[in-house]
Amino acid sequence: MDWCWDCDDDFVVYEDPDHNGWSILHNVHTGVNVHVMYMGT
Repeated sequence: MDWCWDCDDDFVVYEDPDHNGWSILHNVHTGVNVHVMYMGT
């Protein structure tokens, strides 16, 4: 199943214990994880 950016999926964000400054975004419905970095203010 592909990632659905427009679906009403639930996401959970975890701090990545192996990479400082990075987080892990987890889609609870598909089980897909991606590395993310918040770059905003």
